[in-house]
Amino acid sequence: MDKDYTHLYENYGVSLGDLGSAGIDFNSIRVRLTNILLTDDIEEKKALNNEIQQIEKVMESNLDKFGNSIQTENTYEAYMSLRNNLEQYNKARDEVINLSLSGQNEQAIAMLITEGDQYARDTENAIQDMFDLRKKNGAEISRQLTVQTERTGIIMVIVIALIMIVYIGFGIFISRMISKPVRKLVDSADKIADGDLNVVFKMQLSRLLQVRSKCPQ
Repeated sequence: MDKDYTHLYENYGVSLGDLGSAGIDFNSIRVRLTNILLTDDIEEKKALNNEIQQIEKVMESNLDKFGNSIQTENTYEAYMSLRNNLEQYNKARDEVINLSLSGQNEQAIAMLITEGDQYARDTENAIQDMFDLRKKNGAEISRQLTVQTERTGIIMVIVIALIMIVYIGFGIFISRMISKPVRKLVDSADKIADGDLNVVFKMQLSRLLQVRSKCPQ
């Protein structure tokens, strides 16, 4: 159970955080790309471009970690679709940046509105689809673990009850083994005390020692 819950946390809880961080990074890149087109300062454009490159490295790292946590084929297919859409967006983004840095800002804006915007929306949709699929799969595993936990609890109660019954039965058995010969000895001692010496001890000494060895110390 501990292993299964750890798997759920690492491959669904943590991985969703990685995917969410990648989504935030993607939107941060889009904001900076827009700012590149809004400014006329070439140095500011370059600084924003450097920020985009740094954010992209972090985003790629988060996506790689998410990809390493994938367990099912349908999730992997959705992940590859996300990767393909992102690759197309990155190509259009870099072309927009190059046009803007070369003084062709109007052409850069036109490209961002057409190709860039379409690839951006495709990437956002792929990220959302990835989220929905991951949450669905995680919820199903969580449900299965809940059933497993309940079943395990029931089994534990049954096993404990059976063990208690066995121990109670064993205790009664040992108690009777001890009490019967002791009662006979007491009865014989009472007869002797009353002057009746016609007493026969049928219990062998070895049996008495055997019973004594089974008694709790």
